[in-house]
Order: sequence, then C-alpha cells, then structure tokens
Amino acid sequence: MVGVSWEDAHRFCAWLSRKEGRTYRLPTDAEWTAAVGSQTYPWGNSFPPPQGAGNYAGSESRLATDGSGTPGWRTIEGYNDGFPRTSPVGSFAANWLGLYDMGGNVWQWCEDEYKASIYSAEILEKIPDLKNEQTEDGIPFRVARGGAWNNNDPFDLQSAVRDPYHPKLRGDFCGFRCVLVLPGG
Repeated sequence: MVGVSWEDAHRFCAWLSRKEGRTYRLPTDAEWTAAVGSQTYPWGNSFPPPQGAGNYAGSESRLATDGSGTPGWRTIEGYNDGFPRTSPVGSFAANWLGLYDMGGNVWQWCEDEYKASIYSAEILEKIPDLKNEQTEDGIPFRVARGGAWNNNDPFDLQSAVRDPYHPKLRGDFCGFRCVLVLPGG
C-alpha cells in the first residue's frame, strides 16, 4: 500500500489490533536495522545493485525529457527491475530472515522520531537537510527506512539510511509493514 502517512499507518495498526485481538505496531528503527542486516546495502556491499535486487530507479522508470532535453528522472545506469513504479510485495527474493522488500519499492515508516545524531558530522555537512529533526511547525519528523522505487543515489539506498519525513506525508514512495507483538513481548 502506498500513499500512507505515518499517522495512517498508526491508525491501521490500532484497527488491526482491535479486529484480531492481538497487538500490531510499526517496527522500531532498531528492529528495522536488525531485520535489514549488516551489509552496506540490502543486497550486499557493492553498488550498483545486481539485477533482481529490488525495486529501485532503474531504466524502466525513466521519465521523458523536459522541453529543454533534460532527462526528467535520474536512474541507476544499467539497472532494470521491470517495474516503472511500485511492484507487488514479494516480487523479489526475500532476505536472510525471509522478509521481502527491505530495500526499494517504498520507504517504510518506523515508530521512532528522527534524530540527526544518527549521522556523522561529515554526512550532516554534506546533506544539510538531514540536520532537521522537526517540521517548520514543530512536529517531530518520523524515521523512514529502505529507499524506494524512485531512488537511484548510492547513499539513499544504503541499509543504514534513515530519512526524516513529516508524519502527515503521503506519497507514492511511502508505505509500511506491521510488527506482530507476541505474548510476553
């Protein structure tokens, strides 16, 4: 599902919990980190991704040029995943834990508020937008993980990257997964 804000995802988890009589929630940032693994990227340690690694900005998602001839969309050179936008969940191989789409397809909401301190001073200097922890109206940004179908930059696709998004943001690049809390925690 896409076009889902952090708030929408929270409401869905509450609804599903009531419906099934079990507890569902968004994953924490730490849980997401454990689930994606310790490699540089969800597919391994080198860039670009090998064919079939996931739904990223491959040549199939390239938009037409604008009036000046400038390409409308940057893509990963030589990569094609077969999906111009989002793909059905499970279209690519599962990771070592049997989880699908830990990279690509859509950025996934996590429970946590975004903290710039996750990044080094060098990265924050290079990408100043990552310094902001809250919206202009003082609402804390929320963590999104995993990259999306429209990402082509090696930094954005790293397993350790956290993107700060407004909790009301809806887009065709945002989605979520639920965590089922088992009895006893």
